[in-house]
Amino acid sequence: MGAQERKRQKRIKEYVINRDGMICCYCDKLLTIESITMEHIVPDSRRGTFNTTNLTVSCSEHNNQRGNKPFFEYCKQFNWPERKLDKYKKLYFNNLRIKVLNIAKEECLPKAINQQDQAMPTVIIRQACQLLKIKGMDFSSYENTYQFEIKFSEMSDKKKIKFCFEQLIRIIEADSE
Repeated sequence: MGAQERKRQKRIKEYVINRDGMICCYCDKLLTIESITMEHIVPDSRRGTFNTTNLTVSCSEHNNQRGNKPFFEYCKQFNWPERKLDKYKKLYFNNLRIKVLNIAKEECLPKAINQQDQAMPTVIIRQACQLLKIKGMDFSSYENTYQFEIKFSEMSDKKKIKFCFEQLIRIIEADSE
């Protein structure tokens, strides 16, 4: 891991600690900076990423006990209030949206074949969902709210699509704060 990636991860860790506090998300144990661990909502082993929408704070005991069990399945034993569940559901679904967009721009978009170097964003997003084996996602609410250079249901230049997906990722990240 390079110096730039270490700095990025440090910023993310600081942000998550400020957002969630120094309290284990599972048992509410007060943690120290030395005992705190970053808990992946979607584990590394299931294509989880190190970003603010996929991380929370936990004690090492519960982080290790959970392993790669599904986050919400493991959480059931803690009888969380609805407000806390909603917080993590929002993070989870925003993280999933970001994952779909990243796969769409990094894996599906380059493979889209067209003589004019164009593609249709909705088709690219559908392909990303198929790769993840999830039902399709609709990003039209973002298209209705924000002014993008492209229309999701029309053929567009691949570079413009990639830029649009990057903008969407930043919007979704900001929505998670």
